[in-house]
Amino acid sequence: METYILKFSACLGVFWLVYVFFLERQNMHRFKRFYLLATLILALVIPTLTITEYVEPFVTGFETAPEYFPIELAIEEVTIEEVPFFNLETILWLIYGLGVLVFTSRFIINLIRMQRRISKNENIKTRSFIYVLLQENTIPHSFFRYIFFNKTRYASNNIPKEVLLHEETHSKQLHSLDIIILELLQIAFWFHPLIYILKHHVKLNHEFLADQAVLKQGVNTKTYQNILLQFSSNTQDYQFSSAINYSSIKKRFTVMKTQTSKTRVWLSTLLVLPIIAVLFYSFAEKEYVEKEESSIIEHVEHIKDELKIVEELPIHYVDQNVVEIYLKKYDIYEALRTTEPHYINKLKQEQEKLDDLFSDLGGLYYRMSEENKAKVKRPISPIKPYVQITLNGITYYKKRNELTAEETAALLPPPPPPLSIQKANYNLKEKPIMVILINRNGELLVENNYVSLESIEWKLKTLSKSFDESNSVFVRIDKSDASEKTLENVIALVRKYDFKIIQSDAPLIAPPPPPAKQTSKGGPNAGDTQSVYNPSFLEYIIEMDNEDATFYLDDEKISAKEAKAIAINNNGKRTNMTTQKDADGNYLVKLSSAEKKKIYARSIELKVLNENSYLIDGIKATKETFVDVFNQLHQDITPEQRKIYMNIHVKSSKEISNKEVWFIYNSLQDYGFYRIVAPNQEINRAKGNTPFAIESHFSEQEIATDKEVAEYNAWARQLKKETLAAQEDESNGKTANYPIVKQKDLIKYVGIYKRMTSAQKENSVELPIADDELKTTGLKFPPPPPPETTLDFIVRMAKANAKFFNQGKSISSDEAIALIKTNPKLNVNAQKTDTARPLIYISKKPILIGVKGKADEQLSINVMVNGKAIRTSEIEMTIETFKNLELSTKNGNISSFKLKIPGKATQFLKGHSIDLNSVKHISDINKGDHLVLFDIKDDSDIIIEPLIIKITN
Repeated sequence: METYILKFSACLGVFWLVYVFFLERQNMHRFKRFYLLATLILALVIPTLTITEYVEPFVTGFETAPEYFPIELAIEEVTIEEVPFFNLETILWLIYGLGVLVFTSRFIINLIRMQRRISKNENIKTRSFIYVLLQENTIPHSFFRYIFFNKTRYASNNIPKEVLLHEETHSKQLHSLDIIILELLQIAFWFHPLIYILKHHVKLNHEFLADQAVLKQGVNTKTYQNILLQFSSNTQDYQFSSAINYSSIKKRFTVMKTQTSKTRVWLSTLLVLPIIAVLFYSFAEKEYVEKEESSIIEHVEHIKDELKIVEELPIHYVDQNVVEIYLKKYDIYEALRTTEPHYINKLKQEQEKLDDLFSDLGGLYYRMSEENKAKVKRPISPIKPYVQITLNGITYYKKRNELTAEETAALLPPPPPPLSIQKANYNLKEKPIMVILINRNGELLVENNYVSLESIEWKLKTLSKSFDESNSVFVRIDKSDASEKTLENVIALVRKYDFKIIQSDAPLIAPPPPPAKQTSKGGPNAGDTQSVYNPSFLEYIIEMDNEDATFYLDDEKISAKEAKAIAINNNGKRTNMTTQKDADGNYLVKLSSAEKKKIYARSIELKVLNENSYLIDGIKATKETFVDVFNQLHQDITPEQRKIYMNIHVKSSKEISNKEVWFIYNSLQDYGFYRIVAPNQEINRAKGNTPFAIESHFSEQEIATDKEVAEYNAWARQLKKETLAAQEDESNGKTANYPIVKQKDLIKYVGIYKRMTSAQKENSVELPIADDELKTTGLKFPPPPPPETTLDFIVRMAKANAKFFNQGKSISSDEAIALIKTNPKLNVNAQKTDTARPLIYISKKPILIGVKGKADEQLSINVMVNGKAIRTSEIEMTIETFKNLELSTKNGNISSFKLKIPGKATQFLKGHSIDLNSVKHISDINKGDHLVLFDIKDDSDIIIEPLIIKITN
């Protein structure tokens, strides 16, 4: 599922970038509509397609020589605990399901609302359209053939024909159908940001199409643009409808002036084809199939039928009916082996099946008792009587009895490959804590029961906290593409919890090399011993001595004779051995004893993903599980050793705050570390510094949160309580048990206290440790937060839904922020900051509001309404009272003012009252509307505050 989402996202992202850079501003809107819808379908379909490539069959260039692990699988029963239901995958699916439910409900509710608006209002059928007349004050919009208008405007013919034509185009071209498709897609992909982006582009292109249809009727472009501005000042958002959108006006005006030639249209169309081809080839699944030669088609079909029978047989490694199972497999194997052509001339797929059967038979035969071996025949290698020879760079087959001396020498096994970095322990007496079997289908078996990768991880996680000298996991694999993929996951899992791997029949981790002299190559023979398949410690040392290897013990060079003596006197002691190659290709064998094991510097990579998400050496963690995950790592050394050798490397794609580094520093005190290395600082235990040692970052500290203040108070109260109790015991001659303050707690809570504001400190417990005592600790704490700047105050007020005024005129929050950024020295006065809507006044001159006894200095006053003084800048009145409104000040009458009715253009009025003959749109004022009177002038130069009037009925 994750792969499909990634491929879908990549396809959709490429299509979107092509649209933005090459198509969006071109005047070819019909093609763009088809393109946007088609790309959604293609992005959904391409990852599910399959490309089949036929390749020529070839003969394998190597001899399959199966290996068998010599130990009996009589392992103690290991109880596999069930994976908890609420794991990460389950939680993610629950979140996804909840999102689908929410968006489905939203979709249904919007449909029901649309149906009610149609059924409960007056409908007028005109041609192929139905006009729905609404009582509410809304702009025209459409849904399929239904077009919605304000009833008053429609009755008074106040809707221009251009707007009618615009909405009829939406209806005629079925733009609502596109939106419905996108809404349904949004239900399934509600988490995907590109769906919302493409939905915006589709809606915008609908407007391009409607604009194009209007202008084709000969309408003047400038006139039409003015109409769009008039009808887009109070746009409401209807999910399923097409309406004139104010936010897209600028882009629409630009596209109206754009002319696209037919040549460019054709070139744009041709550009899409190679992009689709590249995406198809890049993200479609690929399947490789060997061609079948016509001369052996019938033979291959026969083999396939036989192989199907083989695949249906269950795999049993130790069973009471082992003889019966062996004989069934043996008969099938012999039928396939003796069928012409010979193994060396068969197809690769047939050779692999024969190899698998031979491997299974060999394993069963080797583990049989002597009594059962007498009842069956030993399997014959499928390659016999031939052997594979590689001489002078040429590979060929030849019968063994026809080999020359040179060819016989070429059959000797090559020197063993170097071991992986994962240390290998070759003490065969060590008993594994778990036995994992992987069959050819990639399925996992433990104790002959099918299990999941998650259940194995759960068991390993439990065992990792308690293992002692026995910390190896035995993995047995039946080779196939599916099983090797599963093996990669198992290896990663075992390494994740610091277990060793004992593995059979796998190339990913080099097993112990075979002995130089091998008595059998093609399967178990009579008289075979364990040394045929896996060398002993001594045999391996002898073989590596023959390869002129250099030996080391605990990083000190020793002779081959000394290495052999160690192997002879091993007696089951745990000895770690690593084989490597130097720059010249010579073998290096490094031995280390458990008693003299040398510890080298270690490191853990810590990635900060976001505020509460981390990746610790590939393991996901949150702040709650942070310490638990660290406690799973490097448990073979003590915390005291970690304080000498462990380095923590902190990385992030974003800037890492000092607060985050402090969290890491405090959390790892008990775990132990030598250094914490972050992009902007380094904390070194030897230097004794802390995260706040870098002074240039002190100004980033934030004001303490309410939660932090509460935590500090609880800590301070408890500390004071314990200190007072100890002092009382001391005064009474008793043993005084003064509280022990941990360093990390002291740093945390003193840091919180330092970041408190004056008001927070007044309402909190006083710091229970004096400043002079703190100085003696040598610790450094963050300074108090800097005072709030004017810009920060304006931004905070904008978030609090404040109303802004500049020189007496109403402005938006964005305009206020821009003003302060341009001129931070402007004067700012705040009123009603403790209410739901504070009032913020910005002015170049000093502002003195409500200063008693200094009327001559008062530069801002409130207006008087109907001869009465008002104390606030917002009042309520009925529409009838508003019509009879009279304004004045204590200095005299008002000479002029400006009036803003919601959704209408601002009107400039002369005089001090409402003139019904000159004021427009009074009939459009509704209950709940907020009317704004501003830029109020009288005969003086005093600034008169704006007045907000809320209409009650």
